[in-house]
Amino acid sequence: DAESLTRQLGAIQQHLGGRSVIVSISRSLPDLDPLDILSSSNSSHKTYWQSGVAGEQVAAGGAIARHETAGTYRFASARQFAQQHSPIVLGNAKPRFFAQFSFFDRVGSDYPFPAASITLPEWTAIRSRGRCTGITNVRIDSETVLDRLVERIEQQFLQFERSPRKSFSRSGDRPLTFHPVADAAAFRTAVRHVLDAIANEYLHKVVLARAIDAIAPHPWQPLDVLRQLRQTYPDCYVFAVSGDRGQTFLGASPECLVRRQGNLASVDALAGSAPRGANSVDDDILGHQLLDSTKDRREHDWVVKAIATRLSDLGLTPDVARAPALLQLASIQHLHTPISAVVPDSLHLLDLTAALHPTPAVAGAPAAAATQHIQACEPFERGLYAAPIGWMDDRGNGEMAVAIRSALLSDRRARLYAGAGIVRGSDPDKELHEIQLKLQALVDALA
Repeated sequence: DAESLTRQLGAIQQHLGGRSVIVSISRSLPDLDPLDILSSSNSSHKTYWQSGVAGEQVAAGGAIARHETAGTYRFASARQFAQQHSPIVLGNAKPRFFAQFSFFDRVGSDYPFPAASITLPEWTAIRSRGRCTGITNVRIDSETVLDRLVERIEQQFLQFERSPRKSFSRSGDRPLTFHPVADAAAFRTAVRHVLDAIANEYLHKVVLARAIDAIAPHPWQPLDVLRQLRQTYPDCYVFAVSGDRGQTFLGASPECLVRRQGNLASVDALAGSAPRGANSVDDDILGHQLLDSTKDRREHDWVVKAIATRLSDLGLTPDVARAPALLQLASIQHLHTPISAVVPDSLHLLDLTAALHPTPAVAGAPAAAATQHIQACEPFERGLYAAPIGWMDDRGNGEMAVAIRSALLSDRRARLYAGAGIVRGSDPDKELHEIQLKLQALVDALA
């Protein structure tokens, strides 16, 4: 309660001297929808995160501490920031930092998000398996007036509980106009260029993406798109971050780049795709064709081997499933191989992220040559597309998803991204079709 909170903050304040610290206060809440809390908040730097694997939904807003950077050492810089701003914890819930990174280590001046950012929000609401927790982060120094601070904290928890509940039902289809950033002929040419390099044994794989602008008659409502995405893809990572310039980057990704819980790290190797069937018989046929496809298995194997090698380079012993299985989503299915490793306490989630990004699933192999082809062939900036996005606690645990099946919303425009892995035996028309399947997940939610 307020009285005991004042006493605890006072005990902290007595030992500060001239320093300031961040204190994280958590309490249990009634069963609330974090998306409702987010929709009623006026905070800046809004974040939404849903993990189907962990069975949780998270909303966060504001920034009690924030760090933006770019360049080769951006992951290390973000880790250092998180360690330097680790709060004193009052309550049972650990505070969470939220981070997102661009695909390349720098972005253009007109891109609305930095190449790397990590934020400790002012507030976080977590709903996990029927239980809801609120977290408020505050800064305190020797001059802080505790009565006023406690009043502000109490007000934040009241705002959590008073957030209006919103029902959601899909409305009628929204008419959209689509404008490819580059036409299909340009993509086919790029594929053939990559195939020539592969034939000369210069490359093994390159992931080429397309970007398409969907123009709506009215400005996008990002939270409505999020509600549709999480309803349609409950087993995926559903994410959204808002920028200072009014844009929102969001998506529904099936791919975990890395998850660290205690001394166990888990990684998804995801590559090779096929459509879902119209009925169970067709679905089984398409799934078995994918499992038996020489081209898709070759593409998948590159991803598995690269992830295992990078984990080994960190001094870990990766445990790799013997054969891929099918990961089946609403409109598409993928070859999926889970990989895990025991990690020491010293290895932070962001250390693992730096070692693994970008995987051959979103870049290619060898990585350096593949990314050069991506920059030469793609007529748009990837930005946050296909890059790490997620959260971590003060102990270096957390999750990083790969931001595929994603879109950048700005006023009436939504820029949609999707890619396909080009390997020996790839057909330009089939790769175009695969990209369209991946784009459909977002088109349905937007329309």
